[in-house]
Amino acid sequence: MEQPLYSKMLTSLTILMMTTTVSAAAELPLLEKQAGALLAWKATLSNQSQQALQSWGNMSAPCHWRGIWCGLIHAVHRPVITGVSLPEMRLRGTLESLDFSSLRTLMTLNLFDNGLAGSIPSSIGLLKELRSLLLQGNQIRGSIPPSLANLRKLNSLMLSENQVSGEISREIGALDNLVNLDLGNNLLVGPIPCEVGHLKHLVMLDIHNNSLSGSIPRNLVDLTKLTTLYLDQNHLSEQIPQELGYLMNLEYLYLSNNILTELAYTTRVTEKCDVYSFGVLAIELFMGHHPGDLLVSMSKKSTLLENLLDTRLPLPEAEIASEVFKVIAVAVRCIEPDPSHRPTMQQAIKAFSATEEPDGHLDYLHTDIAIPACWS
Repeated sequence: MEQPLYSKMLTSLTILMMTTTVSAAAELPLLEKQAGALLAWKATLSNQSQQALQSWGNMSAPCHWRGIWCGLIHAVHRPVITGVSLPEMRLRGTLESLDFSSLRTLMTLNLFDNGLAGSIPSSIGLLKELRSLLLQGNQIRGSIPPSLANLRKLNSLMLSENQVSGEISREIGALDNLVNLDLGNNLLVGPIPCEVGHLKHLVMLDIHNNSLSGSIPRNLVDLTKLTTLYLDQNHLSEQIPQELGYLMNLEYLYLSNNILTELAYTTRVTEKCDVYSFGVLAIELFMGHHPGDLLVSMSKKSTLLENLLDTRLPLPEAEIASEVFKVIAVAVRCIEPDPSHRPTMQQAIKAFSATEEPDGHLDYLHTDIAIPACWS
């Protein structure tokens, strides 16, 4: 092939790329159109809300309005609105009167702790650049629109403390960049979809204080980055999945006020289910398997620390053994059959955090750990 032909091919490719870039930019709304959409929304808000947005007026300078952020489009250096941040301003109105088709460049929509009512319109699915959708603390009703699944770049979805109803759609599994998902304090019903377990980047999952039912999906164990899991105050039932014990980064686990069974051998439901669950998971972590059979079969009221460690792993050195002893001793207290004898979660954390010098003369691996009397 002759060199001039290569040159023609490269020239054609360059023209095609430029045409595509210009075409894509032309599809994006102009800044003035975005300003017009926001002013139209402002006009639907209450009088008090409009007073709070007095700076919204000059259509040629919306980047200077209160709570409005602007940025440049890639390749074509033209400013557009990238953020609307108006938290705690007592705004009264709805999202349904906001023209999202003119705000497709938004990366942040922060309207938390206002007085917004109505529902979340399906047109919100047009905001494909959105990273943060913060609508908690309003009076939003209705279901979560399936079109939210279009927001593939979303990192934070916060809808707590509203009146959102219906089921959590299985399409939520498409939001695979989510880091924070907060749907707590709403009116949600139905099961926790197993698709939640596909959100591998989740650090915080809060769906407490709804009317969710069914079991806790076992594939939540795939959420290895999870530090916070709030499932309390629902109607969840069946057994607490032992797989939760493998969430190594989990710091906060709340399961109380459900209909969960604590272990395979008991259906006792208590107000200290959270600390009980923590104790089970902590012991299972060191044993390498569910501790139920061991505790039930105990013929004595104590056992050596060595008997509570995973036999597949080498025994820890003396200094580490002292720390493991402290953790398991507290964990065992957390699974007392009588809830009144269990520590609170705060007391357990305080015991873990206490700094004590290990007894250099004590062989922790061969030191007895007291087992709750009703298990022995």
